[in-house]
Amino acid sequence: MLLPFSPSLALKPSFPKWVTGNLYGIPAYGVTTRLLTQGEQQAAPIWVPNTVTATSLKIEVTTIGSTGSVIRLGIYNDNLGQPGTLLVDAGTVSGTTTGVKSATISQVLTPGLYWLSGCQQGAPVTTTTTRSVNGGLALMEGPRVSGETYLRGCYSNYGITGAFATYATFALDSGDFMNVVLGI
Repeated sequence: MLLPFSPSLALKPSFPKWVTGNLYGIPAYGVTTRLLTQGEQQAAPIWVPNTVTATSLKIEVTTIGSTGSVIRLGIYNDNLGQPGTLLVDAGTVSGTTTGVKSATISQVLTPGLYWLSGCQQGAPVTTTTTRSVNGGLALMEGPRVSGETYLRGCYSNYGITGAFATYATFALDSGDFMNVVLGI
């Protein structure tokens, strides 16, 4: 099982340096699973503490989708605390078998905030279920809106059927975030 980056580390003023050969995920409050929604692109923040070369994006499929099920993975730059311009569209991985799926990339990341993104595609009759995390915006968690009882989850964009847009319009989403993990 791919586990998210520890939330206790996310609250420290300085992050430990990332090390080649490790996997890093978004800070979160818990791990669960999520039945993906066709065409829903999600993005959640990850803080990169030192210059690294990202070599892969990974996601764990826990329940298969039907024929044609794929998951597109990518990375966005930050734009004032929201996903900004597309940095990497890593293409798709299969959602028709269980296990950890990996898309190979080669992208230098300098210290700063980035957004890991994933999207169910392929128009399957049954969509894929993946490992997911809740409280994906823990890194950005601000004051609660009056009456708000949930942990903010991620940003979402709907109707995505192909390559990720260079600049997508995302909206705040309270749901769980598919646990996209970055390989260094």
